[in-house]
Amino acid sequence: NTPSGRIYFPGGSQLHFVWSSATRSSGIRQEWLVRSNSGYATNAYAKFAPSPAGFSFGEWVFNNFNIGYTDLSVYRRLGYHGLDLAYVHDSYVYHTPDDNVDTASAEGLQHEGSNLLSIIRGVAQDPNFPAPLTPEEDPTVGLWNNEIDTDPGMNSHSVYVGMFDSWMWIMSETMTKVIFGLVVTLSVPVSGSLVWFLFSTTALRTSARRLVTGTAVDFGATLLALLLGIVAALVSVSVVGLRDLRTWYDWQLLRLIFVALAGALPMLAIELLRRGRGPALLRAGDQQTDHSAVLGAHGVQAVLLLVCAKYLPHLGFCLFWNVLFLPLGLAADVCLTVFVLPNVPSRLRRRPEALELLEASGGETEGETLRLPFVAGKDEQRDQLFVAISARELLGLFVPLVLTLPQIYNLLFVFTYMIDEMPANLVVGGLIGISGAVLALPFLPATRRLGADHLGGVMLVFALLWIVLAVTCLLVPTDTEHYCYFGLTC
Repeated sequence: NTPSGRIYFPGGSQLHFVWSSATRSSGIRQEWLVRSNSGYATNAYAKFAPSPAGFSFGEWVFNNFNIGYTDLSVYRRLGYHGLDLAYVHDSYVYHTPDDNVDTASAEGLQHEGSNLLSIIRGVAQDPNFPAPLTPEEDPTVGLWNNEIDTDPGMNSHSVYVGMFDSWMWIMSETMTKVIFGLVVTLSVPVSGSLVWFLFSTTALRTSARRLVTGTAVDFGATLLALLLGIVAALVSVSVVGLRDLRTWYDWQLLRLIFVALAGALPMLAIELLRRGRGPALLRAGDQQTDHSAVLGAHGVQAVLLLVCAKYLPHLGFCLFWNVLFLPLGLAADVCLTVFVLPNVPSRLRRRPEALELLEASGGETEGETLRLPFVAGKDEQRDQLFVAISARELLGLFVPLVLTLPQIYNLLFVFTYMIDEMPANLVVGGLIGISGAVLALPFLPATRRLGADHLGGVMLVFALLWIVLAVTCLLVPTDTEHYCYFGLTC
């Protein structure tokens, strides 16, 4: 554990800035910002640390479930601005026989040392260092009752997420809610308008009523798939929970993939049902393309982002990028389909038409460029569709996916830390299921471009993979007695 500290200046003045570190250093993973009692401390970490890492959802979890106590739990009573840093890689060996100097990671210790040194230098030179916290800002200031279990959780009043271990995006809770609401308010109507413009100016003509019906049905089906995904994830957690919970200390990634896959499977199942003999309602408003499915999935993401903005803005970053970038992807789709590709000279010109024009001109075309009308064959139409869809998927799907992965990556560390008992496992399993379903949401429209046989094959592969993972999760060996620590019956 890293001791708390003070920085002294000539003349006897002190700058009170506390950091504390819990759990062990293992592997190459750096320390992680778990929580803070001060907005200034959080901003200092984001500003001065060369490799900041953390996710404010972890702060919310630790504060609401009272997970552990550190030196900061004491020093906050003095009004100090503080940070709790924790090593989260292989955190399951905390307070076990493996929690020793021999298994500590030199890389992890060096990483934390570099971050702390940069923070100290930055804070020491900051002319805007604030006064100590007051009881109004932190109710525990000046409170010495030895009732640490009843302390209110720490709150930095910030929403933050580390991005690629290089920088940290941090905002106030109010600003986060405003930005999320603004993005949803603009994104949904813009996306709908772009799709309608595409349908009304190309051969994909359809009625507004049919487009609205298809979008509404796809919205409902996607929302249903999301709820079923959560149920499937909880069932999966119950299945693997038949084993000793310490089994998963050595098999975290396997457990997470298993539960996330369970959360994503219902989406494929509902789409397969829509293609088969499912209720006719599922096929109401079907379009020639997957745009109604795109709008339906986008609508679900937008609603979830609004819910997060209202009740849990820390989780909103897992949806924010998809909601923000989808209109850009649709805009690329529209620009290419309506304005660019029709004006590209055809590679598949029909030679008879060219000869007719040549004969009509009397063969006097030397020194001139013979311009022929754009004639696209079926192969070229397929190529155009592929180009437009690729541009849409690149901007509207893969770019936000890359930007979302750091949040999912950070969430995994919250999940891997909380596997002590079944109630916690069920909560975590539900969150993992939501993560798996949310990650699958943007890919759902792509299933419309698969034939029924291909879709059935994909569903079969995923179902078999789930079964293999379930069997593996029930058979994986582990030395459960070795990972015996507080909170577990050994």
